[in-house]
Amino acid sequence: ADGMKLAAVVMGGQIYTSNDAGATWTPRDIARYWKTIASSGDGRVLVAAASAFDGMLLRWGHTGSIYVSTDFGATWKPRGEAGNWFSVAASADGRTLFAVQYGAATIDNSYKGIIVRSTDAGETWTELPGPREGSETENPAGYLPWFSIATSADGTKLALVDQHYSVIQELRDRGDSGLGVLWTSSDSGKTWSGQAAMGTKKRWSAVAVSGNGNVIVGLIYRGDNWVSRNSGKNWLKGGNGGIEWRAVASSLDGSRVVAVPVTGEG
Repeated sequence: ADGMKLAAVVMGGQIYTSNDAGATWTPRDIARYWKTIASSGDGRVLVAAASAFDGMLLRWGHTGSIYVSTDFGATWKPRGEAGNWFSVAASADGRTLFAVQYGAATIDNSYKGIIVRSTDAGETWTELPGPREGSETENPAGYLPWFSIATSADGTKLALVDQHYSVIQELRDRGDSGLGVLWTSSDSGKTWSGQAAMGTKKRWSAVAVSGNGNVIVGLIYRGDNWVSRNSGKNWLKGGNGGIEWRAVASSLDGSRVVAVPVTGEG
C-alpha cells in the first residue's frame, strides 16, 4: 500500500520482488509462463498466475497454475487446480484472492474459462458462477476467455473483462473487434452485471478497481479507455484510440491511474 514492496512477473522468466520501491530486485521461484501478480496491502501475501500460453500460442500438454506466497515472495506453492490462469487479484488483507482462467478450445476441453475465489489466502478455492456472453451460436461450448480481473481493497467490488476471440483471429489485424464484455460485481463475485454503456462486443485487455471500489478503469485493445467514478453506474469515454493497451492499475482512492501499452516495437 505504501509502494515500497513491489512484485513483477516475466513471461517465460521468474517472479521478481523489491523491498525498496524498485531500487533493487530479487528473483523468485523458477521460469514459467507467468501472466500477472497481485499483492496484499503489506506485501506479505502474493498471488501469481502461470498460464499454458507462451506469449504467442497455447502449448499443448503444458498447464499453468495459481501460485501463492505468504512470506513476501520468499517461497511459493501451487494452489487450486492446474489450468491456463491469466489474471489474479488480492484484497488488502490478503485473505480474499481471485483468479481467472482463459478459456480456449482444446481436444479434451481442459481450458474452460472459470472464475475462482479463495477466502483463506489461497489454501482453498471455490469456483464462482461467472457470467456468459455471446449466444449459443457465437459461443457454443461456453468458453470464457477471461483476460483481467480486479478487486477493491475489501474484496467485495470486482471488475472483470474478456476478449472472446480465437487463436486464429489473434494472427489477424482485428482492431478492437471481439465479443468481450466488461462485467462488475458488488457482492464478491456472487452475481455479475454486464456494462453495456461502452458496447458489449469489444476486445477488452485490462481492468482496474480503486481500493475504495468507486473508480473502475477498463481498457480496450486498440480502442478507447473507459472510466467510472461511481462503481459502474455511469461511464466516461477517454481518448487514446488505437493504442495497444495491455495493463492498468489504480491508486487506493482512484485519483491516480497508470496504464501500459505495447509500442510499435513490441
